[in-house]
Formats: sequence, C-alpha cells, structure tokens
Amino acid sequence: MTFGRITTKLMTNRSIENLHLNLKNLNDLQNKLSSGKNINTPSDDPIGLSRLLSLDETMKQNEIYTNNIGTARSELSTTDSLLSSVTNIVQRANELVTQAGGTVDSDGLQSIKEEMQQLLNQTVQIANTKFGDKYLFGGLRTTDPPFVQNTTTNETVYQGTSAPNEKREVEIGNGVTISINFAGDDVFGENTAGPPAVQTGIIGTLAQTISDLDTAIANPTDVNRKAVFQHVADLKDDLDTILSTQTTVGALVNRLDLTENRLSENELALSKEYGAIQDVDLAKVISDLNFQQSVFQTSLAATSKILQPTLLNYL
Repeated sequence: MTFGRITTKLMTNRSIENLHLNLKNLNDLQNKLSSGKNINTPSDDPIGLSRLLSLDETMKQNEIYTNNIGTARSELSTTDSLLSSVTNIVQRANELVTQAGGTVDSDGLQSIKEEMQQLLNQTVQIANTKFGDKYLFGGLRTTDPPFVQNTTTNETVYQGTSAPNEKREVEIGNGVTISINFAGDDVFGENTAGPPAVQTGIIGTLAQTISDLDTAIANPTDVNRKAVFQHVADLKDDLDTILSTQTTVGALVNRLDLTENRLSENELALSKEYGAIQDVDLAKVISDLNFQQSVFQTSLAATSKILQPTLLNYL
C-alpha cells in the first residue's frame, strides 16, 4: 500500500481554501438576512431564479389583463348608462306620439314636433359620445363623430364602421379577447332622404315622425294623425333593440367580473409561490448564520495552528 505525501504547503492551501469557503457561506447568509431574499445573485440558485423570472413575467402580464378589464368595464358601464338614457327618450317619444294621435290641435302638434326634434338631437348627441379619446359607437372608426346631422334636411347619417367589422377587441387573458363596442347604426339607426332613402332605428323613427308631424300640422286630419300614431310600433321595436343591447352589455360585464376574479385567484397563487422561493425563513437563516459563524471561527482557529510561524511570532 502506498500513501500520498502530505506536505505542509498542501495542508496550508487546503486550510485556506476551506477558510475562504466558510467565509463565503457566512457572507451569503448575511446577505440573505440583510436583503430578506433567498436569491441575491444568479449563482445563489439558477433554477429558482429561472422560476422567479417566469413568475414575474406572468404576474406582469396578468396585471395588464386586469387593467384591460378595468378599462373595458368602465367603457361598458358608460355604454349601459347611455342606453338607459335612450330608453327614456324612446318612452317619452311614445308618449308624444300617442298624444299626437288624439285630438291635439295644430299648435299642440307643433309643440310635440319641437320636443320630438329635441329628442332626436339628444339621441344623436348620445350616439356621438366619447369615452376618453375615442367615440363609443363608431366601430373601428373612433377619432371622428360616427353620426353627422344635417338640421336643415333633418338627415342623420352614420359614418362609422358597420357590423361585422365594427368590433374593437380587448385582451383579457392569454389569447382571450372580447368585443366591447357596438355598431352605431345597429343601435341607433340612421335616416337619409335617399335615393335610396334609409329610415332605421330610433334616429330613423324620430326623423320620420317629425316629417309626419309636419304633414299633420299643415292638415290635422284623422288620416294624418293616424300616420303619426303608427310610429308607436316602430318605437317598440327601437326599445327592444336598446334593451337587447343592454342585455349584451350586462353579459359582457359579468364575463369581465368572472375573469377578473380568476386572475385575482391566480395572482394570489403566483405571489405565494414567488414568496416561497424568494422570501427567507428568518428563523432558519439566523440559526444557520449562528452555526456558520461558529464554523468559521473554528476554521480560523485551526488554520492559524497549521500556518508556519514566522520571525514575527518571536518578536
């Protein structure tokens, strides 16, 4: 059997290496204690660091989704409020049309016409509402008013994008988007003198009612009054359109709420995992630090006995 020769120099080098290693371990524990983090440099835990970076990226993306949901909900809430106002307009228009079909004289019909014109103007104003820097009901065309009104001819023309090319998408999850806007002509309609003439939605109904009121004012016969009264059925259809749109708005808001709740739960789980990897266990670190300090002191004492004495030791 042969034995390797252990020299004083070898013992000295190994002792110094162990001393440096113990000093490094002590320094690492002190860094963890002062920073409160398990990973302060990539070399501390490469695998853990990779997972932390992945978690951080996911949490940042979820924050973007959450912000998108908040903005989308605010826009939809504004849309719902505007549609409620249009509902009131339709109901008031129905009352006026019913009155015009009765025994109102020409002056009464004129008053009804003037109020009906105000209802039309108010509807167009609502249809041209902006949310932030974009028009709500212009489809993909958000920088210009979707409805252009000619008060001289009583024409109101829609100039936004129509279905199915009106959808503005909002991303609320990884690869998950929803449409949060509605084509203005689908909701409010429009009216033109043509050719071809277009009379659709509440805008078309109000404009046509005003035109029929003009005729009734000039010649308030039962026939002309009946022509005005017939718009009651049109107003009912317009109301159904508004209410249907509001139902869709409500469904979209519910979906946003459910998605936001899921993101919140996911965020909690991700934060918990992040903390389990990165946050130090203070009790354990303090215990390890005390132990490592003892190891270092012992190592330091042992190394000092191995190092060769010099002339300084005898002075």
